[in-house]
Amino acid sequence: MINQPAHAALPPDAAAILKKVPDQSLTLPLIIGQAIKYSDSFRQVSADAVAIHAAKWSKYAALDYRLTLSGFYSDNQNEPSSLFGTKRLVSDGFSLDFSTLFRTGTTLKANYQLGLQDQTFTGSFASGPLSFYASSITFTAQQSLWKNFFGYATRADLEAGRHGSEAAELKLQSDIEQWFLDLSGQFYNAWYLQSQVAASKRSLDRQRRLEKIIQIRKKRGTSVESEFLQVAAARLLAENILAQTSQQLADLWRTLVVTLQFPKAWLTIDPMD
Repeated sequence: MINQPAHAALPPDAAAILKKVPDQSLTLPLIIGQAIKYSDSFRQVSADAVAIHAAKWSKYAALDYRLTLSGFYSDNQNEPSSLFGTKRLVSDGFSLDFSTLFRTGTTLKANYQLGLQDQTFTGSFASGPLSFYASSITFTAQQSLWKNFFGYATRADLEAGRHGSEAAELKLQSDIEQWFLDLSGQFYNAWYLQSQVAASKRSLDRQRRLEKIIQIRKKRGTSVESEFLQVAAARLLAENILAQTSQQLADLWRTLVVTLQFPKAWLTIDPMD
């Protein structure tokens, strides 16, 4: 959009910055590279990249190993139910739980528990608290024979998560490609508007020359008023088309400068330079 021969028409600060640009012209690769680095629109599109594997790993999390450590303490001082019953029972210890789910739909659980109990008895024969340790290990295996027959539902859930991640990746690729197409469209639209403005200027110059010729012929009496009015109307139309295309080009240029975070001095550049 800005080429080297037009540097003399640029503001001094803008021209100094432009000299640092490769080939001293704004090309499509340069526009795209600038947009990838600085544009908020590309950040918004690429932000979805972090969520690509969310669907997959949220399903695969069901296959993770789970290890849980917990402690317990209780002090039971209820009234004994018999003459020689327990007056007080204090229990404390810890419990370690392990569980996992296999692709076959089988759930395996293991529990290890170790505790200390202090019992105080009532009655004349009570000599003091009786302390002893108690431990247990429990293994449990569960297999659904209906809804998750040999892991059918589990594997289907994992497959759904994998397809969900693939769909998210394809959507991200599609969004990025659409972003490139939109940015390329803006670039080529600016180039098209440049050519339209140049063509409108040439058309306006022709209409003005023709209007002068008709005006001279009118003064000489070789042209009628209607012919002069027709040419003047054509000149006004050409001026209107030039103003519209110039405004469209200026608006698009300002949008590109702001979107791509080019130097603010570039806002004063005439995009036709």
